[in-house]
Amino acid sequence: MLAETINRSTSRGFSLRSKYIVLRRVLAESVLRQYSRTQRKLSKSQADGRYIGSVDRPCYRVVTGWAYDTKRPNFPTFVRCVVNGVELGITVADRHRSDLAKSGHPTGVAGFEFAIPDYLGRIESLRVFLLETGSELPQVANDLGAEDNNQPLPRAWKDGDKFRFPSAFVLGPPKCGTTSLYTYLEQHPDFCMSKPKEPRFFESEFKRGQAYYFNRYFSHWKSQPNVVDARVLHLYLPYIPQRLFNHNPKARLIAVLRNPAERAISHWWHGYSRGFESLLLRAAIAEDLKRIEAGYCMETPVEQELYERTVCTERRMFRFFVDAGYYHEQILRFLRWFPKEQLHVMLFDDLARDPRSAVAAALEFLGADPAPANSFLYPVIHRSDPQIANYVDPGTVSWLIEHYRPHNRKLQELLGRSLEHWDHPFERGNGRSEIA
Repeated sequence: MLAETINRSTSRGFSLRSKYIVLRRVLAESVLRQYSRTQRKLSKSQADGRYIGSVDRPCYRVVTGWAYDTKRPNFPTFVRCVVNGVELGITVADRHRSDLAKSGHPTGVAGFEFAIPDYLGRIESLRVFLLETGSELPQVANDLGAEDNNQPLPRAWKDGDKFRFPSAFVLGPPKCGTTSLYTYLEQHPDFCMSKPKEPRFFESEFKRGQAYYFNRYFSHWKSQPNVVDARVLHLYLPYIPQRLFNHNPKARLIAVLRNPAERAISHWWHGYSRGFESLLLRAAIAEDLKRIEAGYCMETPVEQELYERTVCTERRMFRFFVDAGYYHEQILRFLRWFPKEQLHVMLFDDLARDPRSAVAAALEFLGADPAPANSFLYPVIHRSDPQIANYVDPGTVSWLIEHYRPHNRKLQELLGRSLEHWDHPFERGNGRSEIA
């Protein structure tokens, strides 16, 4: 199983390159090929009580559940799904589930998932079977999901073979004020913002289909003309621009950028102060640089596949404190697909200093009435934690500023706006660090 292989490789001290060689071999195996290699029919007496599992209530047009062999919990278990009498196919139960880990499974890797195709319409019937025994897995509930997450994709969202909505995407990176911008735009009557913020659809849920996307993040849509997806990692992940363009080539893009040295430190503190990051700042930056120098930057299909499988678990692939601040190359990736006039770059400094003007400019760019911005509330969403000063040494700050200087010069030329103030140690308490 993929996650088990990751753990084994890490525990044995394999290098990143060795680990990815192993993962490449695992990912090359199709589900059916894995099954053909492990298939072993059991008699009913052998199977009774040996395999356990269940099917969750369908949610957002995705069938999930879990199944495993109690005698061989780390061995692949295969299931097939039938919805509305239509075979959805076969998959292996190899997704991590924290509930299984807590209840006694050695790794928690025994979950499965089936996306329900858009053409099937409403879910009328659902059955999931174990391939090993042919028995049907029990369902935890008799109903097939609430009405509000089983809707077909609205016709208004389609635009030929593309999609009209979302009409705009707010791009990150993390700790640049996108949550504040989201909160401000949400007050406009003509806007429908993704709920919750941070949809992972284009990042790791792309195969689940458009109906899933709508039901999961936009089921509250009431025909508003502006629909906005706000996700901090859209700017960082190299495979996102093409996916957004293929979805809606007319979409408007708003990128919010912050002094990259300040952003990296804030990003690290966000994880460290919450217990997600174990290393102090200098050590975390050093480890991140090793990964960058080794060439692991989410640019290969293997890395992307691994990332999609692990993004929702505690098994995150790697830190990205440093290269999340390479704004110039990230924006260029989008400009290879989208015309420059469809991209609006907002500086964190401007959003913090004068949010009303910054939001009004964003509304004009999106083709919306900017007048309501005058009556919006502009609360400070995340304030800087004064404790961070106790963990940041001047040497690391100076190194980060010098490291980003050539990146900032290229970005400055691209935007036609001076960014020289990013080349100096930032001062806290000047208002610019008050939004996170």
